[in-house]
Amino acid sequence: MIVDHERARRRDRKEYLCVRFDDPDVRLPEGPERGCLASVRRPDGDIAFLIERRADQILVLGVDGEREAVISRPERGSGGPRIELPDGTLLAEVTGTGGRYGKGVRAIAVPDGTEVGQFGKLRSRRWALRLFVDHSPALTNAVIAYLFTAGRS
Repeated sequence: MIVDHERARRRDRKEYLCVRFDDPDVRLPEGPERGCLASVRRPDGDIAFLIERRADQILVLGVDGEREAVISRPERGSGGPRIELPDGTLLAEVTGTGGRYGKGVRAIAVPDGTEVGQFGKLRSRRWALRLFVDHSPALTNAVIAYLFTAGRS
């Protein structure tokens, strides 16, 4: 899959998901912690999930606004992002690959250390993403949300 700041496309170039920041069709209750909100839509236009970008984390929300996953943004030099369920259960961590798959490739590893995918930067704001078949939809959505927001200020 190829992911940039606007869409995720499958290998056959068919659109899988697209993201819309400040989508006027999406309204959640305002709150003191509310960050930048985006909708992630399927090719048919239906909302698949929502992303809320905060200073220290990225929230993956269901269409109803309930948290489905939390991606923590670690301090520089303290490891990669952690993807957790709302109750704090670790789904996966983004780790380095030690050059096994090439320069700049990051691994997505579940708590037992098993790699369930990798991604690497292709060009400015574009990533190649490879996820294996044995992963949860919450993890898939969280990784795509992370790439949709990577490098945004």
